[in-house]
Amino acid sequence: MLRQRHRRDPDRRGHALIHGDYRERRPVQVEHSPEVLSVTSPGPLVSGITPQNILTSGSKARFPPLSTAFRILGLAEEPGQGVDRMFREMIRTGRNLPEVQEEAIGLGTRVTFRGGPPNARITRFIADLPIAEREDTDALLIVRVLCEQKTLTASRAATMIQRNTDATEGVLRRLSSCEAEILEPTAGTANSRHPTYRLRSGALAALGPAVKYHRRATTDIDRKVIEHVRDCGIINNATVQRVFDVDVYQARDILRDYVGREILVRVSQQQHGVAVKYGPGPSFPEKRTRKKQSESGRPLKTPSVAR
Repeated sequence: MLRQRHRRDPDRRGHALIHGDYRERRPVQVEHSPEVLSVTSPGPLVSGITPQNILTSGSKARFPPLSTAFRILGLAEEPGQGVDRMFREMIRTGRNLPEVQEEAIGLGTRVTFRGGPPNARITRFIADLPIAEREDTDALLIVRVLCEQKTLTASRAATMIQRNTDATEGVLRRLSSCEAEILEPTAGTANSRHPTYRLRSGALAALGPAVKYHRRATTDIDRKVIEHVRDCGIINNATVQRVFDVDVYQARDILRDYVGREILVRVSQQQHGVAVKYGPGPSFPEKRTRKKQSESGRPLKTPSVAR
C-alpha cells in the first residue's frame, strides 16, 4: 500500500511542474490511492528524451529559468539526478520500478508508482552491499531483474539499464569481480565475449524468497548443507561462508533459517559467534535407501520363514 509517503514524492511533483509544457494550458494531474500514485504532466517529454533513454540521456530543461528557480528554492534535484535517484530509491526500498509512459502523442507524460508491501529481503541485501554498488543505479536494476529471471546477458540487460551492449558488459563484469561479487558467468559461457550471468550462490541465499525461482535455489542450498552435515556431522558459520561465498552476516542468516525450520540445532556449548556448531535437528531429512530390485525391476520380496 502507499499509505506511507515516499521521501521522493516532492521531487516527483516538482519535476512534473518544472518539465510540464505550459503552452498546453493544462494542469499537472496527481492521482493518489492506496494502490497507485501517478503524476501526469502536460505535453510530451523534452525533445530527444524518451522512456527508453530517460535514465541515461542527461538533463534537458524545457524552461531553463524555471528549472533554475526551483533548484535555488530547494524544490528540485540538480540536473540529471532526479529520475536516476527515483529509480534507485524505489529499488532500495524493495518496491516496484516506476513506470514512465508517454500518453497519446503530445498529450502528456505519466509516471506511475505501484503500491504493495516492500520486499524486506531486497532492502536488506542492498543495505549490505558496498557503498559503490549501493549507490549505483545500474547495479540495482540488474539485481532487481535477476530476482525475476535466472540469467542475464549484456544484450538483454542493455535495454533495462539503457546503455549500449559494450557498456552493459562492463557493468556485468564489474559486478562479477568487484568487492560485492554479486554475479558470476555460467560455466558454459565464461570464456565467451558476452557471457551469460547469474546471481552467485551467496547472493541467492541472501535474497531468499525475493527471487521468483527461490524454490529451485533453496533446493540447491539445502542439498549442499544437508550433504555437508551428513558427511561431517556438524556445520558452522565459517563453513557456510566458504561453501556459498557469503560474508559472516549472510552465513548467520542462512544458519538461522535452518534452525527456525528445525533442520539444524545448536550442538556446541557456545551460544553466540562464528564458532557455534550445528548438527541435525528434528526435521533433518533421513537418507533414503533404495530397495533392492529384481532383474524385472520389481522390488524383491523377503522370503517368509516357514514355521
